[in-house]
Amino acid sequence: MKFLKRQKVDTAEVQEDIFTGNGQNTDFILTFTVINVKQLFVSIDGLTQEPQNAYSVSLDGTKVVFSEAPPNTSKIVCKYIEAAPLNVTEISDNSVGIAKLATADGSAGQALTTTGAGVLQFRSVKSADIEYKNTDFTAVPGQSVQVDTSVQAITLTLPSSPVQNDSIQIVDGGGTFDTRNLTIARNGKTIMGHAEDLVVNYNQASFGLVYNGTTWRIFG
Repeated sequence: MKFLKRQKVDTAEVQEDIFTGNGQNTDFILTFTVINVKQLFVSIDGLTQEPQNAYSVSLDGTKVVFSEAPPNTSKIVCKYIEAAPLNVTEISDNSVGIAKLATADGSAGQALTTTGAGVLQFRSVKSADIEYKNTDFTAVPGQSVQVDTSVQAITLTLPSSPVQNDSIQIVDGGGTFDTRNLTIARNGKTIMGHAEDLVVNYNQASFGLVYNGTTWRIFG
């Protein structure tokens, strides 16, 4: 034979609010919050009222709202089970770690940024210092470089996944772009709308590239 196990029974206290109608007011403030109108039982002068047709509950659950004002001097009895309060916990300062953020792991020196469309991502951040380059390299957004081709021609590869307003500053570091060119590899994007790599073949060049969301644009 099977027996039911004795368990603790959770109870909730039934609340009762009593109001007096004046023939004008339709809203009456409840002592406690009611989540759903079906949890609220209302009678006027002993006559049970029909929920939703005769009365409803305000959006915040703090008022009973009648479709018509109860008669003057009428006794309004509201019985209901008090709604459990919502427990809202404030997040403490400096308590959210990177593991809680919906984004992939970053690398050393990167910063967490937003695309402006609700997406978080890690991006490389460079200081305002100008870097020296004399071999092939891949540029990162925000980088300023002096490229020295005095020994060999160099290829600068643009970032593969630029976002709008990513920019790169370039200066001729050896004064030899005319004899040993700097080639800027577009890396899947276009430069000034053209699907061709950019060859810089004049000395003392100093310019920048900025991504406008569609193509890399040259600025002086």
